[in-house]
Amino acid sequence: DFLPFARLHKHCWLVHPLPTIITMLRTPLSQRRGPYTLSLRAHAYSSLRRSRQPLQNNNKRNPQTQPKSTTSSPKSRFLQSFAWYSAKLETHPLLTKGITSGIIAGFGDVLGQSIQSQDSLWEMMRTGRFDITRTGRFFLLGSVLVGPVCHVWYGSLMQRFPGSSFQRITTRVVLDQFCFAPLFLPTWLLNLWMLQGKSADYVVEEMPRILPEMVINNWKLWIPAQSINLGFVASKYQVLVSNVVSVAWNTYLSITTQPSNTSDDTISFLKEEAVEC
Repeated sequence: DFLPFARLHKHCWLVHPLPTIITMLRTPLSQRRGPYTLSLRAHAYSSLRRSRQPLQNNNKRNPQTQPKSTTSSPKSRFLQSFAWYSAKLETHPLLTKGITSGIIAGFGDVLGQSIQSQDSLWEMMRTGRFDITRTGRFFLLGSVLVGPVCHVWYGSLMQRFPGSSFQRITTRVVLDQFCFAPLFLPTWLLNLWMLQGKSADYVVEEMPRILPEMVINNWKLWIPAQSINLGFVASKYQVLVSNVVSVAWNTYLSITTQPSNTSDDTISFLKEEAVEC
């Protein structure tokens, strides 16, 4: 009597293996040995395997279902931050380099004020001797002037004089230090004095006094630094590398451009530090 019931559920294994298995178990042994019953048992076994495989495969193929570690090492966080910064250099190169230059220029001025006062930043802020407007001027010049100009200049150097040969590297460094730097330094000084509200007479008097020594100190620091930067660093990271070196340079500029609050000993000390870098 159960054989017609089994035929009625001939294709139940396509939906779920349980009705097929129940039908096979309720069929007498004498009727299970026919070719139809063997086929029914094969269908039930294969459907049971197929019903279990997707769940196992999904667990293997979907790592999102696996528990993730909530802790990360400082190295992994640094790599993630560097990857994010590199992505921003690709999508927004000018904005990224400008903000980076501004932050580093401001940090150099903070160091300069700390060296001048011979106190920490916290102590200067507590006593009211920290000049945030002075730091803001350095941040503004780094963001609006230094970062964008260096981005365009380094890009044009790498485009017009590509390659890593000694001749190409030397050409880029010579053009950068003996053509670009002597023109860019007075431009930077002029913009700084304009932000400080200096008069034209002050600019005419101070520029010949400060500029020659500043250009010479620039060569002492930047010729070896730019030989490495323009020779072996990828183009999109060149402004970043120059900004790192600029920490010492901006500290020197911060003190040199404040003659009224600066002693000769402090300036000579910072020049020695810049030369050693």
